[in-house]
Amino acid sequence: MENTKSKNENIILWILEQERQKNKTQTQEEKARKTQENSIKKKNHCSKCKNIFNEPKLVQYFACPHCLNKLEEEKKGCQHWFGFLCQKDKKESVPPECVECEKVIDCMLNPQYDSRAVSEIKKWY
Repeated sequence: MENTKSKNENIILWILEQERQKNKTQTQEEKARKTQENSIKKKNHCSKCKNIFNEPKLVQYFACPHCLNKLEEEKKGCQHWFGFLCQKDKKESVPPECVECEKVIDCMLNPQYDSRAVSEIKKWY
């Protein structure tokens, strides 16, 4: 009789341990899911392919680096630095955003390279 009681207690303890392990696994899975949801909210995601990424890829516009879907928000202001045009390699072409910029002449004739010739050129513009 005592042996059956001990056996039943062991079975009950085993069942309780299995339930505890199951609950622990569910809790860990729930934590992982919430962490993933929070990380998704912090990162960018593509509305078309739903992939997550840190930085968009610039392809004449900001795009999803996975599917190149155009993103609506664009970086405002100068994408380089003031004086970029006078410091860039002469063999490189002038970027389209620089051609359309109102300060293109000032950028080309950056004040740190100020001279009498530059001030004369600036009078014309």
